[in-house]
Amino acid sequence: MQVLFATLPPYWLATILLVVFAIELRIFPVAGGDSPIALVLPTLALALELSGFFGQVVISEFSCVLEQPFVTSARMRGMSDLGVRFRHVLRHAALPGITLSGWALGKLLSGAVLVEAVFARQGLGGVLVTATSTRDVPVVSGVILVSAGLFVLTSTVVDLAYGIVDPRIKLT
Repeated sequence: MQVLFATLPPYWLATILLVVFAIELRIFPVAGGDSPIALVLPTLALALELSGFFGQVVISEFSCVLEQPFVTSARMRGMSDLGVRFRHVLRHAALPGITLSGWALGKLLSGAVLVEAVFARQGLGGVLVTATSTRDVPVVSGVILVSAGLFVLTSTVVDLAYGIVDPRIKLT
């Protein structure tokens, strides 16, 4: 299932979600809207693809960590399987997912441009597209500066999370 989610383009998934849940089932508003319910479909369209990537990486790493000697040692000391998985394995398997979260911000920003267009929402992506087509250099520069700031902030949070998840990694 993760492979399916990881390969779906967000704009295509957004269109399918819009047709099924907004037009056919009439559960969500078709376009725009100021209520929180109007954010459900755009959020799903962006998040499902990323969940596929995160699921693949964490499950793959989880399987590799289960074969490590410290897992066998913990089981031999009498620790339950659930305890070993939560206390030891998940911590080590989460590190690639944390690394991937830095990349995910860029993926969200790039996918948001098209998803905003599908759902007729005005966001940072729409502002960038409009400013680019009208050659508004100060606005384009501002959006790029905000995006770069978000990347720097995300990278800092990812680096700090490493030290929290795995105490062997020292922050210098």
